Amino acid sequence: MPDFIVHWHQNAPEQVNAWEFQFQRVGSREWEWVQRVDPVDGCVDCFQATVELPRTALLVRSRSIGSVEVSQWSHDIPVHAVPEPSVTIALLIGVLWLGLLGWMIRRLS
Repeated sequence: MPDFIVHWHQNAPEQVNAWEFQFQRVGSREWEWVQRVDPVDGCVDCFQATVELPRTALLVRSRSIGSVEVSQWSHDIPVHAVPEPSVTIALLIGVLWLGLLGWMIRRLS
């Protein structure tokens, strides 16, 4: 199972006793509990954990557990981020497209 590192900021960290994590698989609407979470050293009010997930995991969410209450679930965090195209590739595609368009106009004239 691959590991996924989750980073977050926690307001009033002294009021939190623990955190819970869940994941959702590709093609499923059900949330499953993460079985293993390893905390990583951080600063006083920011945190990081290594979460063990199956390869089919798509989203991760978390919530804090305090001595008095449990927080709402976080926004779903995508496990597999979609890479953004580089500026160079975008410019190259644009130049090629303009060249092709110019060639077609000359050919039709």
